[in-house]
Amino acid sequence: MRNLYKISLWRALAIILMLGAICPQVLSAQTSKLVIRAFTMPSSTVGVAFSTRLGADGGLKPYTWTLASGTLPSGISLATNGTISGTPKQAGTYNFTAKISDYSSPSQTAQIALTMKVSGTSTSQTGPSITKSLLSQATVNTAYTGTFSASGGTTPYLWSVISGQLPAGLSLDSVSGIVSGTPTVAGSSAFTVSVRDAGGMTASAATSLTVANTSTGTGPTLNPGEMWITKADLMARPMSGTAWTNMKNRADGSWGSANIADQNSTHDINTLAGALVFARTGTESYRTKVHDALMAVIGTDNNHDADCTYSPNMARSMAVGRNLTAYIVAADLIGMRPGTSADASTFANWVSMLRYKKNCPNTSVWQNLSQTHDDSVSNGSAMAGGSRIAAAIYLGDKTELDNAWQTYQRYLGDLTKATSIKMSANSNGLTWSYDPNTHPGVNPPGTTKSGHKIDGAIINDQGRGGAFQWPPLYTQYPWEGLQGMFIQAQMLSRVGYPSFTAMSNAPKRALDYQYWLASDTGNSRWTTEGTSSGHDGWVVFLANKIYGTSYPGGPATGGKNMAWTDWTHGK
Repeated sequence: MRNLYKISLWRALAIILMLGAICPQVLSAQTSKLVIRAFTMPSSTVGVAFSTRLGADGGLKPYTWTLASGTLPSGISLATNGTISGTPKQAGTYNFTAKISDYSSPSQTAQIALTMKVSGTSTSQTGPSITKSLLSQATVNTAYTGTFSASGGTTPYLWSVISGQLPAGLSLDSVSGIVSGTPTVAGSSAFTVSVRDAGGMTASAATSLTVANTSTGTGPTLNPGEMWITKADLMARPMSGTAWTNMKNRADGSWGSANIADQNSTHDINTLAGALVFARTGTESYRTKVHDALMAVIGTDNNHDADCTYSPNMARSMAVGRNLTAYIVAADLIGMRPGTSADASTFANWVSMLRYKKNCPNTSVWQNLSQTHDDSVSNGSAMAGGSRIAAAIYLGDKTELDNAWQTYQRYLGDLTKATSIKMSANSNGLTWSYDPNTHPGVNPPGTTKSGHKIDGAIINDQGRGGAFQWPPLYTQYPWEGLQGMFIQAQMLSRVGYPSFTAMSNAPKRALDYQYWLASDTGNSRWTTEGTSSGHDGWVVFLANKIYGTSYPGGPATGGKNMAWTDWTHGK
């Protein structure tokens, strides 16, 4: 009997619950009045994540919140559970009414009028961008201050170093973007700086900061505009003839887009053409065009390089080495020397940074300019050396210039110099060396192999055609090596180093060897690059001027790192 009583009680309770689910009004008679709790809207800021929640008591849960009238700030929404959240995008004062409904039938409702004030600057559609990532050079044990800057996005900004590190003794203020302190160790530190705006959007830039040693000493001095050629020689050059016309036409034409990450770019030598025409004529419009081109190339070292397969993908030292020299000479020709103007300092700081920036990071192959110069006896290393030397002269860095001079001599075959660096050669190149256990860039005087002359052979670049055999397999790469060699020689010569006579006139012997190969093998292709292609012919005109030779040369309208020598150095 007791069990029957329990069953009946459970059945009755189930019926009541069913009726409540089907007909909430059966239970609603017992519910209390729905009341919204007192609420004060918190303050909010453009670009800053915001969240708060409305509350209520009484009635029958669950509650449902909706927007009854008015407008919420852009980026803010009202959820059905009463949560007001999001990231406001527009500053202003917003009035709206929120409505709550309970689950009873008929449902109880209540409303609350709210005001949300959003302060700050309205968010742009794009995030911030770093407008200044290049800092001036610091000096050991000397107080230093430099400032990063940004624009766009939503202020305030938050600065940080997200990879690498600042030089020892320096720190970055996260609010102001100021780098300050007293550096304690000389050298260059590569790092990536990031800025985050109030909306959480970020921008970053790879950069570096060089700390000079106080014992660096006074750098090489040249008259302004005379890094490549003296003012007297330049002003004596004619403003007529084929060479002048070709150069002026290039100066007057479109130069294309600046991109130092493109190893095949001609924007550098086009800019140089404009600078040479300005220096000869004094026409200010050319100077303006060159100035704008130099400012445009800054930062393009972060561009994608088609031949770089590493991450992050940016300019290789091959590309920087090929392009930087002409830009530096152009800056010198128009008087854009370090410290002469704000833009000149910006350009100089960028050049200084490029010397030590590791290009195509996360690989041991493509290093910074100095490391690449020291790395091998390849044409790529030789061209990197040219830009390394041009930068050292432009920035007045005597220590770096002396180091480059040692590397240059070793490349020419003086194995007593720069013994701490490896300067490797490819396996085929070693078969072209006078001694298979050594690898000079250029074979010494009088050397032969299997009865054939190899005196003056640029071993690594001859090896690009294949291992030693006779007649050798043709390759144009020795002319690439000649470009790197002669650019180094001319720059070093301009500041007093005996670069053209080093190792028994090694640059001349290397050029002689290509013409000798054409004669000995009957294959004129060995000289085609210098006599008709226009790609490497600038070397011939410079060599003829320096050594008094009369080798035939083609137009000097193109080159990997220089051009226009048929005008600047033509006889």
